[in-house]
Amino acid sequence: MSSALGILLIYDCVYPVSLGGVEYRNYCLARALADRGHRVSLAGWGDVPAGSLPPGVDFVRLPFEARLHDRDGKRGIMPTIRFAAAMLWLDLASYDIIETANIPYLHVFPLAVRCRLGGKPLIVSWYEFFGTYWRRYKSPYGAPLFRGIEWLAAQLGHRVNASCEQTRLK
Repeated sequence: MSSALGILLIYDCVYPVSLGGVEYRNYCLARALADRGHRVSLAGWGDVPAGSLPPGVDFVRLPFEARLHDRDGKRGIMPTIRFAAAMLWLDLASYDIIETANIPYLHVFPLAVRCRLGGKPLIVSWYEFFGTYWRRYKSPYGAPLFRGIEWLAAQLGHRVNASCEQTRLK
């Protein structure tokens, strides 16, 4: 019996198509896990060029792709909703562990339900916590809604990771 696990790493952006910190972290983690003999998939949006992922790592292109940021460089609501809808499309059957970033929050809800119903552990990795910053990021009027969604998302997952002590303490 093999001890290799099927691991799915989910984020809306995937390296090398997108050059952000979470994307690169997922790429490096996927490579390290594949080097240890696990079956690893990166799921997200974009056209990942053939041969650009490490050996043993495959790409699951999610549907409903949308431009992530608005004119002001802020994440938009519609892409967030579309990303959450993509979680309903994912086939989780062949995976033993599901991991996702906390951002953009809404996708964690359907993913948590699907993982719970399917008996799959969900790990949510937190890279930032907005808290009171929501007032400046979105608006003073929308801040309570976004803070509530952020708080609820923090309650989900079998395990929660934080990228730094400051984020963990929130």
